[in-house]
Amino acid sequence: MNNIIRRMDFYQHTENWFKGEIFEGMMILVFGIIILFLSAILWKYSITPNGKSLVIPLFVVGLFFVIGISVGFISNNKRMEKFEKRYSENSLQFIEQEKIRGEYFQKMDTQSTLFSGLIFLTTILVFLYSDSKLFQSIMISLMLVGTSLIVIDFFQKKDLRYIIRK
Repeated sequence: MNNIIRRMDFYQHTENWFKGEIFEGMMILVFGIIILFLSAILWKYSITPNGKSLVIPLFVVGLFFVIGISVGFISNNKRMEKFEKRYSENSLQFIEQEKIRGEYFQKMDTQSTLFSGLIFLTTILVFLYSDSKLFQSIMISLMLVGTSLIVIDFFQKKDLRYIIRK
């Protein structure tokens, strides 16, 4: 009986992980739309070289977020459809597959955190040692990517840690 409760608990945490991915995806999608909107406003109304230099880097990052998250929603919905069926057919195999997926994501979390830190450090160095407005604008846009990666990691860590431990 206790083993069944653990499996159901694992299933619930995995389901929460999926829901967390959807929630963080919605946040990044909205953020991407805001960035695209900001890029359009800068393109239309900015009169300063700094503002104009942000247009393309922000547009690229916003487009990257919108397209990337849209593709993620499609694949996540397909995975959710198979999720319950896989669990009911063979819960032990499902648990093992989710543990493997969780371990992969945990490695990605570490890499994305290190990447974000590198972006932040590089941005500081660029602002200290470069007068290139375009290069500074690119680094500002990359900082938005780095911040988004940290937000994504933040929302999925709790259920991810539970899945890997079980």
